[in-house]
Amino acid sequence: MKMSEKAYDREHFRNCVKEAAEAPFSGWDFSYLSRYGGNPEDLLPWSYIVAISNYIQNSNYMLDMGTGGGEFLSNLSPLPKHTYATEAYKPNVCIAKERLEPLGIKVVELDEGKQEESPLPFEDEFFDFAINRHECYESKEIFRIIKPKGIFITQQVGYRNNEDLRMRFGSIKPEDNFIWNLKTAIDHLKRNHFALLVTKEHFGISRFYDIRTLVFLLKVLPWEFPNFSIEKYENQLYNYYIKLIDNGYFDSILHRFFIIAQKRD
Repeated sequence: MKMSEKAYDREHFRNCVKEAAEAPFSGWDFSYLSRYGGNPEDLLPWSYIVAISNYIQNSNYMLDMGTGGGEFLSNLSPLPKHTYATEAYKPNVCIAKERLEPLGIKVVELDEGKQEESPLPFEDEFFDFAINRHECYESKEIFRIIKPKGIFITQQVGYRNNEDLRMRFGSIKPEDNFIWNLKTAIDHLKRNHFALLVTKEHFGISRFYDIRTLVFLLKVLPWEFPNFSIEKYENQLYNYYIKLIDNGYFDSILHRFFIIAQKRD
């Protein structure tokens, strides 16, 4: 039997939403989620960090594309002598520089929203290894900056990720989807003279156990939820709050894919 309407405590709901809305967020630090069930994402059937570790020791010039606040890169050790990172989201650039430049890593700021339009500010065939987690890229530019036989590793967010939440919170219509999936990425890389060494794709779930987790993610992912505001979507948030009370959780779509590619001679 469902709980009565009285159990759906509006005051508690609003307090939870307020807490998540005011929770600090900087760089790429999602530690707030650990208070309320942790990161809601599935475990993926590959390890991005293990894949990188298999190549990093043989690299001299490495690039981390879209480093966020440098959290991930700063925990890789040892790094190649010549390691660079790019970041286009302005609030993260200073954070990344403070974290990475004392480690000898050069942080290069890009123009936000133009990562696929503008040439990367590096010479031809400069890197032997480039990594990219959830950052947009242009295959032609990756080919240009990587040396022959250089390695490119990327984990990407597919077009169906959070599709249900994005439709509910007003950021997309079903017909507006760009088909960014493993097949599309493979086609682009092949056209630009890459050999595909590893390709994997995963459809799973993101499971939420607390309304605060949902609100936090909605507010810190403006590229996925550009129209989100608490005031505009309070009723929709309250409906999810009720689902959590009734069922203990709710699920959203998770879509990821993973590629290891090598530049042909």
